[in-house]
Amino acid sequence: MIIFLFLILIGLIIFYIYRNYRKKLYTANGVSIVFKTSDKFILITIIAFLLRCLIAVSLYGFSSDIYLFKTWADELYKYGLNNYYSLGFSYHDYVPGYLYILYITGFIKNVFNLSFNSVDFLFFIKLPAIIFDIFSAIFVYKLSRNYFNEKTAVILSLLYVFNFAVITNSSYWGQVDSIHTFFMIITLYYIVKDKFFLTGLFFTFSILIKFQSIFLLPVVLFYFIYKTVKTKQYLKNILIFLSMFVIFYVISLPFSINQIIEGDVLFPFKIYFFQLNNYNYYTLNAFNFYGMLGLNLVEINVSGVFNIIAILFIFLVSVYLLIKSETFNNVFLIASFLILGIFTFSFKMHERYMYPLLLLLLIAAIINKDRGLLKYYILFSLLHFINTVLLLTNGDFTFNQGYSAVMNVFSVIHMILFFTFYLKLRKVIIFNKTDNLLIKKFINERGEEIEYLSTVFGEKTLVSDR
Repeated sequence: MIIFLFLILIGLIIFYIYRNYRKKLYTANGVSIVFKTSDKFILITIIAFLLRCLIAVSLYGFSSDIYLFKTWADELYKYGLNNYYSLGFSYHDYVPGYLYILYITGFIKNVFNLSFNSVDFLFFIKLPAIIFDIFSAIFVYKLSRNYFNEKTAVILSLLYVFNFAVITNSSYWGQVDSIHTFFMIITLYYIVKDKFFLTGLFFTFSILIKFQSIFLLPVVLFYFIYKTVKTKQYLKNILIFLSMFVIFYVISLPFSINQIIEGDVLFPFKIYFFQLNNYNYYTLNAFNFYGMLGLNLVEINVSGVFNIIAILFIFLVSVYLLIKSETFNNVFLIASFLILGIFTFSFKMHERYMYPLLLLLLIAAIINKDRGLLKYYILFSLLHFINTVLLLTNGDFTFNQGYSAVMNVFSVIHMILFFTFYLKLRKVIIFNKTDNLLIKKFINERGEEIEYLSTVFGEKTLVSDR
């Protein structure tokens, strides 16, 4: 019942905004309003949201994750933020940013007296990730309007908002990768906009939501160093950099106050190091290099130095690409390589850790107007969807410890895509050659030369029709 009341409320808000939007247009123009493409985007977004809500309540999700999120939400409200880590760290090991969201969910559960096993509680557990799916789609739409016309912007946003891999993560599985991914893209957006403080702020937020956001560290550090050297504002920028640690500490403080009072003042940082010691396997059901070698769920029996070398190599290649890049507009593409490279060659990778690649790659394709990058977005989306759905629906059979035919075949496909993607990336960044979406021209009735967009699907859209 609570779900339907909530959806009705959301519908009324959207209708109110939409009605006033149309009214303002009518008043300004003094003419009747036709069904605009922007209206279609609003309609598509509403449909995508409702579809996710339907899936969220129809499919329970990954049972262990859902159980933990529900338990933590309930405990955070009942026992307080400060007692979360005191309840047993081996069981309560999530980072503070998302715990604030779970606290709100626990508040809703207890205020409305929802049953622990109710569909209503399940819905509110999954709702935050669904909302950030929509935020990301809006970002794609707004960004696309800077490069293409309205119709093409709608098509590109549709490619994300109805991406099966994205829907599966938030609405089916019940995971929260869409939240930290959104903060990652905002971090990179502010690098492109050359906003020093906001870059650091949103990078801090992303790490507070999920530790895997640290994958962006080489890009952020490179930007900070470049900006500091270029402007020669050493003291100011160093203070801004250090302020990020203060913000991180203050936001983490409500969860760590008990440990800090007991003398463990570094506890907010130790939380992340504790996470590094979990899941001591080469790979955890991820289609990657170690999956190809038959090492799925096999305990690591070599020195961690090998993993450090692999990560450092990916970091150094990324820095090399940043140096070779003429502008920071390529940070989304280089970040895509970072995520993909670490997912492919680092130990302890879960299948979901490739998730941010999808949005980053789509944005890179938009900025570069590159049809080839758009194809890689679709291929990696398909591979990620297969990886997650097989685990959700038939994990015990499909993902055996050690070698399995399914893991081996799809891991080989992943490796082929990785190396061909790197060649594509070099072509775009180093040689400045793009498989441009704007490949056709024609002469209109006024004798003007007009370019049109030819997408991966063969869709033709006037570029000049903004």
